[in-house]
Amino acid sequence: MMLESADEHWHQPSKQAHWNESFYFNCFDSRSGWACATRVGMTPRDGELDGFVCLYFPDQSTGFIRTSQPLDEDRARIVSGGIELLCHAPFRAWRIRYDGPIYHFAEPASNDDLRRTLDLSAPRKHLRLDLEVNALHAPFDFDQRTVRLRSLGELALAGSSEAPLRALRRTFRTLVALPAMLRAHHYEQSGQVRGTVMLDDKTSAIEGFGQRDHSWGVRDMRAPSSWRWLSCQFGEELCFNATQVDVLGMRVQGGFVVHDGVTEPLTSWRYEATHATSRFWPDTLGVVLTTKSGHQFALEADLVAPLPVVARTKNDDVLVTAARAKYRWGARTSDGMVEFMEQLR
Repeated sequence: MMLESADEHWHQPSKQAHWNESFYFNCFDSRSGWACATRVGMTPRDGELDGFVCLYFPDQSTGFIRTSQPLDEDRARIVSGGIELLCHAPFRAWRIRYDGPIYHFAEPASNDDLRRTLDLSAPRKHLRLDLEVNALHAPFDFDQRTVRLRSLGELALAGSSEAPLRALRRTFRTLVALPAMLRAHHYEQSGQVRGTVMLDDKTSAIEGFGQRDHSWGVRDMRAPSSWRWLSCQFGEELCFNATQVDVLGMRVQGGFVVHDGVTEPLTSWRYEATHATSRFWPDTLGVVLTTKSGHQFALEADLVAPLPVVARTKNDDVLVTAARAKYRWGARTSDGMVEFMEQLR
């Protein structure tokens, strides 16, 4: 589809049960050590605007808060609780603001506390974010993606710990939702970020890079068996985004690379992971991106601050680990995001 300025705001929802729309931004300041990710979404079925803020501290500890407010007829603002996202110029400039509490997790994440973000007794701090985002390139439309059947060997390695009846129910649910899910809209864009983060009474300047996405359509969190989402920016020399969703024996891949002023879709990408801390997220990644023109980009990543977040589903059974990562591309380094989603049941 052809993106228009109106696409930078809310869309008219359909009547399908799992229709939702979301605006997401992240930013990383490698100099100061601060990083964050925030989202505002609309779920008409639940009648609310929901959101979150992930905060990554310079000492590698993490923070998280979930927000919500009732959905009303006024669609003029993109807000949820204390989060507000403002579009100053479509596809060019945004502002991110948050003023409110955030839960602080001083200890590194492990398999023993996968549900830490559900603990409302965790220590709290007061956070104020005020960030300006300016685009580095035109948005990339994820209507360009590849779909292939996974091999029997891949499926055997993936396995399933679900009970047979539960697996059968999820398969049926996915079959019903999949046609609409494949018609969902999604675009992403890298940007330069400047602003401030104020935690309690201490203010720090932020200057770095980040990624944003905007999606709308049917999205059932229980349908995929897993997803992988990677992004990083090395300035204007290299920005990339890579996504992979496994669903019903299919592997859907998409993404792009911006290099030397050219934006190219990925035809494929692959990764190798090491796991020591958790089976739900890796400790390190080796990544190879292959573009439509045949260019290949090899990168490595160390996950320095994993933040496991239980997604809002009926049974709280979807885990999304949003991890700050240190990427290496040749002799250069930069901070970015690694996101692994797994079904807990």
